[in-house]
Amino acid sequence: MSVTVIRPPAFEPISLEQARQHLRVDVYPGSPGGHPDDDLITRAIVAARERAEEITRRALVEQGLRMVAPDWYVEGWRRTARHGIDLLRPPLISVDQVSYYDDANALQLVDPSNYFVEETEPVHRLRWASSFAYPCCYVRADAVRVDYTAGYAAQSSPVADQADAASGIPSSIINGMLLLIGDMYEHREATVVGSSSTVLAAADALFESKRVHNF
Repeated sequence: MSVTVIRPPAFEPISLEQARQHLRVDVYPGSPGGHPDDDLITRAIVAARERAEEITRRALVEQGLRMVAPDWYVEGWRRTARHGIDLLRPPLISVDQVSYYDDANALQLVDPSNYFVEETEPVHRLRWASSFAYPCCYVRADAVRVDYTAGYAAQSSPVADQADAASGIPSSIINGMLLLIGDMYEHREATVVGSSSTVLAAADALFESKRVHNF
């Protein structure tokens, strides 16, 4: 069983302007090329989000995910019939489709009437209707697939802009990301043990406060 990103976030939790402000990086009005360090700052924003998602086990901004397994009854999905499938990397926004490769290796969709979402917290669960008969699957690692959208939901749909995309993310996660961005910007080539280790520990502690522990 694995989870992959099939639709990356359209926006980051922190904008380039917000990161510049935190770093005290000034761009002169009318400057056509922005700041020389903009590419570095942008990469630091992405790296900080990835670290935050890894520690919290959450999806921060809206993105498309896919869970796959080789069969309906492999280890980790064996309790499907009674207990359902935990949809990892919450918060869940929607289940987009469930599909499988049949015994002829053709991709088939599962009718939405055959499943529903149980809103357990913090991880929602996909449950099967009592009348659902598990079809035979082709022998392949991704024979069963669940595509879903996860992340802290924006106020509008589709997401209007970066501020809208980040509006629901807890402040502790944003502050942890800013700490990491500042550290990566300050120490570009070498790690300063005394300061960097303290910053990383502080950032991880903020992320840990929002970590999902039930998987």
